[in-house]
Amino acid sequence: MIRTRIAPQALIALLAATGVASVCADGPLTPGAHAPHFVGHTADGKALNLASTRGRVTLLSFFVTTYKDEVEHIRMVEGLRERYERRGLSVLSVALDSGGADPVRAFVRDRNVRHPVFLDPEHRIAALFGVRAAPALYLLDPKGAVVRYQEGFMAGDESVLAAAIEGLIDRDLGPGDHPDEGLCHCYAPVTRAGP
Repeated sequence: MIRTRIAPQALIALLAATGVASVCADGPLTPGAHAPHFVGHTADGKALNLASTRGRVTLLSFFVTTYKDEVEHIRMVEGLRERYERRGLSVLSVALDSGGADPVRAFVRDRNVRHPVFLDPEHRIAALFGVRAAPALYLLDPKGAVVRYQEGFMAGDESVLAAAIEGLIDRDLGPGDHPDEGLCHCYAPVTRAGP
């Protein structure tokens, strides 16, 4: 996949057409900034908050189901979850779709997404994080500080993120500090794998 650079006027028009135009005023959070607290509802109707991931490395993904790169983006995010969840990674996604929960639920089900996906049709969560485009990712350390922000998706992103995640897990979670089963027990997956 190719990361596309868009002129500011074109980006605003594109985001306005998809309902994302009012997402941010100040830009993304910078490394070292603490992620803001938020509470939201997942696509399956459960209430969840970012604080539930404290003590774990967290990958926070923002996406819109109708963009062509989103399938690869979510496949990468889900692959990282499968690879690192037992070692201390929590993954949360935020769907910026304005078309309601049904298209998001279908996207999650059809792609066998096993991590929580928040609904953010009014882009309130995205605004807290200064998200300017989708897809976008934040990598947070176990204390909730921003380590990395990334917009767009390119081939090779997974290996770069994997190295960053491994570094955080190895640095912040010493022997005996890993979660007992590697799972955050505060939520159920958005969907379960089907036959």
